[in-house]
Amino acid sequence: MVHNIGNQVSTAEGSIEYGIRHQHTPVLFIIGHSSCGAVEAAMSKPAHLEPSIWRELDTIKVAGNKSDDHAQVKESVKSNVNHQVSTALKKYATEVKEGHLTIIGGVYDFRNDYSQGSGRLVLINVNGETNLAEIQKMQMVND
Repeated sequence: MVHNIGNQVSTAEGSIEYGIRHQHTPVLFIIGHSSCGAVEAAMSKPAHLEPSIWRELDTIKVAGNKSDDHAQVKESVKSNVNHQVSTALKKYATEVKEGHLTIIGGVYDFRNDYSQGSGRLVLINVNGETNLAEIQKMQMVND
């Protein structure tokens, strides 16, 4: 498990790569969460943050610029998770194509933004597929 600001692939690349290429981890699970402070900071760009934090916020993909707008924050969390999955799919395309790795994006929904209950983990992306109906058809676990 790698925990970092904004659940980013690029700022944890060494740890992720070690897990995938040396430990042969079969799943890379990128998990965002509702009310993410890193996403809100990337949206509102507060001047008081240190340069080291800004370097890590640079690769967060946001969908708006009003961190006090609940709908924009929700969409930005989702956008960032999808962006991070896309980044990982490019980097680990061979492992995914060969069936050795599945890259999953999800949102830990503290506030029930997805109407599935507070505290639920909602899958929003599997190997680049973002259509919920298609994701639900996927067999995630071998019988």
